[in-house]
Amino acid sequence: MTIYTNLLAQALARPPDPGPGTEASDTSVVLERCRDQLPVAASDPPGLDTLADALAYDVALVRHAEHLGIRRDLRPFEHPIGGRQALERLVRDRESDRSHEDGAGLRSP
Repeated sequence: MTIYTNLLAQALARPPDPGPGTEASDTSVVLERCRDQLPVAASDPPGLDTLADALAYDVALVRHAEHLGIRRDLRPFEHPIGGRQALERLVRDRESDRSHEDGAGLRSP
């Protein structure tokens, strides 16, 4: 387990703190808020604030994925960017599947 996955596991072991005005069950709201905190361009080398923002986003992403029924697997986060991108794809696919199941997907005329 890498240092990053260890930090991620420890952060996930703590109770969620969704922030003011948000319920812990509002995983998509928390995820969006954390995504907005991510820097647009990577700094070289990344500072502690960047690492903290990335970790907060990954915690929110994993929790949102679990809320969607995706099983937790932190092994891909041994390479944080790749793990993040893979989980983001799974989340998008699951959200897309759910929107089609709910009838919210695109419909033919």
